[in-house]
Amino acid sequence: MLQLSNYRLLQFLMVLVLMTSCYDEEVDQTLEEIRGVNPIITSFKPEAADVKELVTVYGENLNFVDSVYIGGVLSPIYRRINSNELVLQVAPQAKSGKVRVLTAAKKEGISEATLQINYPVPAVQPELSEIKDELLANNVVVLGGSKLNVIDKVFFGEKAATIIYQRAASIAVLVPLFPNDQVVDISYSYFTPVGSEKVAVKSGVQIITPSPRVSNWVPLLIKGKTYTLEGQNLNMVEKVFVGATEATITDKQAVSLSFVAPGGTTAKTSLKLQYTNNGEQQVLERPVAYIASNVETYFDFEDRSLAAVTVGKSANTLSSAINGTVEQPAFPAGNAYYHANMFDSKGDAGGSSITYIRFDKQANNSWKTMFANNASGQPVLHFWLNVNNTTPTIRLYLTNSDSYYLRLKNLSPEKYKEVFGEDGKQWALIAVRLKDLGPAVTDAKIATDSYARMNFLIDSQQNVPIEVNIDWISITDKVLTGIGAVDMTDSF
Repeated sequence: MLQLSNYRLLQFLMVLVLMTSCYDEEVDQTLEEIRGVNPIITSFKPEAADVKELVTVYGENLNFVDSVYIGGVLSPIYRRINSNELVLQVAPQAKSGKVRVLTAAKKEGISEATLQINYPVPAVQPELSEIKDELLANNVVVLGGSKLNVIDKVFFGEKAATIIYQRAASIAVLVPLFPNDQVVDISYSYFTPVGSEKVAVKSGVQIITPSPRVSNWVPLLIKGKTYTLEGQNLNMVEKVFVGATEATITDKQAVSLSFVAPGGTTAKTSLKLQYTNNGEQQVLERPVAYIASNVETYFDFEDRSLAAVTVGKSANTLSSAINGTVEQPAFPAGNAYYHANMFDSKGDAGGSSITYIRFDKQANNSWKTMFANNASGQPVLHFWLNVNNTTPTIRLYLTNSDSYYLRLKNLSPEKYKEVFGEDGKQWALIAVRLKDLGPAVTDAKIATDSYARMNFLIDSQQNVPIEVNIDWISITDKVLTGIGAVDMTDSF
């Protein structure tokens, strides 16, 4: 019985191999046949069409059609439905004639019937149009009338406007941008059986070139990253500078401008947009913090909830929330930071954590290799801190057993004011050189330990309220002194 079972199993496997081989051969042959056969046109609807109208072509093997011609004129493919159905749009300059389809393999199909092309005559009616004597560049203008769906182009002087939408009764266009204020004539063109026809709409229209405006200036730039500014008339911008270094513009539209932050030196500098208006070079600029180092962000409370924060059991914590009463840090952009308000009513915190933020290594594996692979082997921890004129103790764990204290109450009044301002209520960008802080901590120990974290303690300060506001916990390869970071390594 065992031998018979093995024989049947062997038979089954041989049949399966043969079936698979045949199947593979059929697939290869079928694909080759599809690519090699000519497309066939059996009919099309409608049999007569206006320019720019949609026409559905029926037939066989149409799924590999690459281009379509009407009367020898290339017309765009509007939609591919299946191998038997294809929708095309009649080109404005198309002529009555056969419909011809062509595949990438140069296999063609030609209709027996002739597609009759009609050339309606569009008419713009001033009373239905929004054309003022003065128009702003980059603004939308709507022309009303009849048969406007066959218009090919709308001109402001010799410049063709971008068509926003187009219907039979209306067409909306974007007023072109000129380097100077211009007086132009507005016209449009459409195709007739004998060629293109141009029709005047309105003469002597003043086009005013406005200045660019930015609605979302970024407060921080990092070398090599792409940024997008939004606003108005941004297609006027000719160059972008970070300080004196020119950036590379990657995309430019009226409402958006994208660029890559260039190299340079970490510094508080300016972001400059250079443009020309009425023959004069202009600059639009704003202050910006620029970082010429790589930055690895671990916690930015724009995208981390309170689930990232655990409150110690022995703490008398009055509040633990996203945001408190202080303003947002200067950068990066956002409107969220972590806030903790604590009070030790007994004067004894027991040495326990009041609250801590745990850097989850499962969610952020790059923390494990920060000593060896990140920041050129010289990781510098940065974080924004605002203590609202209080003196918490910060306990930084690099591993579960390697921790370091920064007791703000032990700072001299001069140092405290240097860090947090005269009133003690300013945000400070704290920097800690981790290799110098924990010289005995190894890469292997960092990589294998379960977590790194930051604790905030009252540190047995009797009846002392403590407030902590923290944001943008990150790693760089240098202390960011150029943008105001304060190196607190030696204070731990």
